[in-house]
Amino acid sequence: MVNHSEAENFDPVQVIYKTAALWRSSFVARTQISEFTGGLYSPQYMSNLDGKGLGIKNSFKIGRKICYPVVSVVDWLIGKLSE
Repeated sequence: MVNHSEAENFDPVQVIYKTAALWRSSFVARTQISEFTGGLYSPQYMSNLDGKGLGIKNSFKIGRKICYPVVSVVDWLIGKLSE
């Protein structure tokens, strides 16, 4: 059963921060963005956004993998809330 007082106090920003706190690294590989976002965004979609300059800021490469700092992913997701 849903606790209505919890639903009324739901704060998506806090959910995003909690996800980041539970993440096992200080960065997210693009291939794991779907896992980090609960399936909301795919690696291919992020690649397309990156190519258009609309993706997560401060990306970097480790070997052949594109990675994003967790703090940048959090900022980007919070920015998506207002869209």
